[in-house]
Order: sequence, then structure tokens, then C-alpha cells
Amino acid sequence: MNWKKCIWTLFVLSLSTWGSFQVQAQEESTSESGVIVRIGVGYGMPVATDILGLGIYNRDIDTDGDGTADGVDVTTANMYGSYGGGLSASVDIGYQLNRHFGVLLGAEYLSGSEVTVEEVVNYDMAGVQAGFDRSVAYTTQVKLKPALMVSAGTKKINPFAKVGLLIPVAGATYGTRESNDPSIVSSLITVFYPNATSFIAESTTRGAFGIGYEGTIGANFELNDKLAVFGEVFGQNLRIRRASYEVTRADLIMSDGSSENVTALLGLGGAYEYTEYFDEYSSEALAAHQAAAQEAYTQNPNQELEADPVQGPLVDSYYGTKEYPAWETRLDGNFSNFGLKVGVKFLF
Repeated sequence: MNWKKCIWTLFVLSLSTWGSFQVQAQEESTSESGVIVRIGVGYGMPVATDILGLGIYNRDIDTDGDGTADGVDVTTANMYGSYGGGLSASVDIGYQLNRHFGVLLGAEYLSGSEVTVEEVVNYDMAGVQAGFDRSVAYTTQVKLKPALMVSAGTKKINPFAKVGLLIPVAGATYGTRESNDPSIVSSLITVFYPNATSFIAESTTRGAFGIGYEGTIGANFELNDKLAVFGEVFGQNLRIRRASYEVTRADLIMSDGSSENVTALLGLGGAYEYTEYFDEYSSEALAAHQAAAQEAYTQNPNQELEADPVQGPLVDSYYGTKEYPAWETRLDGNFSNFGLKVGVKFLF
């Protein structure tokens, strides 16, 4: 879906609606100008335009008819979604220039809905789930929203349209990965931790600066000259590029209830503790960065890892830590949505 076209279509539709109210506008118009304060709550539905990850579903099958499993049927599916869905609360402050035009600067907080990013699920021959490895994520976000508002200027029911920018200024995407079969996470786990029964990891992804767009159509239902309630339909188009990704927890739960941090072990498979993202970097610069991380470890080894007979021999570099982040090329995420908002408007 082309969201820029969609947002401008909403704006044009609202202008045609505005025209249909002009006869009523001649009878009695709203106040000419003043300070506007709008307070609203809404819900946005995610726009599923991106592939977030893969779903892999393995089922034991009997290929020779002897009643025992001797093969696996694998189904692979794309996981689609957006991180932009969820509940939002907003405050807009602006100025009504005249009965038709106003300018607003809003701030919106989003408490995002949880989305499944990727999963692996194993089933037995009867279709009963035997093991899983599932990753989910949700977003919290604060956005500034400068906008131009056009309204019919009528009394009682006053249609309006807004078009403006979305500027994220704070927030992050929080991920959780859980598995009741650690062997799905990494084959190394079963080798070094045969008593592990489950796995849980948590992560935080932060974004680089970005700008999006919002289009809105709605109506004010005026209670008096200074107070109105409103309802609106909005569409937001927003993509944010990754700046950093941090694994804040990676624990194995053992059969005796104890836990083991395996962040370093996962790094051997490329799931580093800390990663930074760039539009481009050279192989020469990366090699120098990795060499510096290894030299730093040689000069000051991690004593906790060295004391561990399992992990000690495996880790010989600080690459993938906050001091020496792993490097990856830039990825972006889809935070677009489409939804409804209601609230109150004050005119001073």
C-alpha cells in the first residue's frame, strides 16, 4: 500500500466533505480564532506490509506405514506485520487562524501491541506441540506531530482534515524470545548444558532519527463555543531505521530451577550482546575493529568466563559488547497503522 497516496486521498476526501457543508456554514460559523487544546485516545491497527521473520513448523510423519515417526514434514511461512499497532494517547496544542484553518503541534504516546516476529514449532505425529522457540516484540514510542488542520467552520457538526509529520523523539522496541526446547535455539546448548529445560532472552532495539506522515479526517461535535468532542480516522506512515540492538538477558533454566547466563555462548552463533547499524562500512574497518576487540580481551580477559571450564575456552574477544559493538548494515522497521481516535477539544 502507498501510504503517501492514501494520506493525501484522506485529505482530499475531507475537502470535498467540507464543500458540502458550506451552505450550513453560511448560517452560523464557529469562533474565528483562538488557542486550541485537544486531548485524545485512540487505537491503531497494524498495517501488515513487511515480512518480520519466518514461521517454521515441523511435524513428525510416518513414511513407511509402521506407525513410528521416521520423517519430518516442514512448513515455512512468512510472518507479516507492523510494530505500529496499539493504544495511543495524544495532546495537541495549536492556534485556530480563522474558521477554516489552524496549525497544531501534538505529542503522542504509543503503547504498542505485541506481534510475533518469528517462531519454530515442533509437532508430534498426532499434531500435539512438542517444542517451540518463539520471538515476540512490542513498541513504546513518543512522537511529535506538527500538522495543518482544515475545517468546514460550521456549527454543531464541523468536519475537518489534518495532514502533518510524525517525528519520533523517544521509545524503543522490546523483544522476548522463549523456548521450551533449548536445542532449537542452539545445538551448542545441548552439548554444554545438557540439563537445560528452557530458554528466555530479552532485547531492546533503538532507532535512528526518522520522519513519517499522518493524514486524518474527522468531525468536531460542538457542545458550546469553547468545548467540543471529536472523532477521527487516521492513517500513519512511519518507518524507522535501526540504530542499535542489545540483548539484555539470555538465560537457560536448568532442571533444578537454577539459571545460567549464556549471552557469550550465543555470540558464537552471531547473536551478539550489542550491535550497531550503519548504512555502510568497509571490510578493512570491520577487521580492524574486530582485531581491537580481540586485543582488548587478550590484555584484560573476562575473569568470570575464564573461570568457567565450559565458556572460558570459547570466548576470546570483546567483539559484540557495548565497548566493541558488532557491526551490521542498516535495517528498518514498519511502524505504520490505521485507526480511530476520540477526544475533547478546547478553544480559548
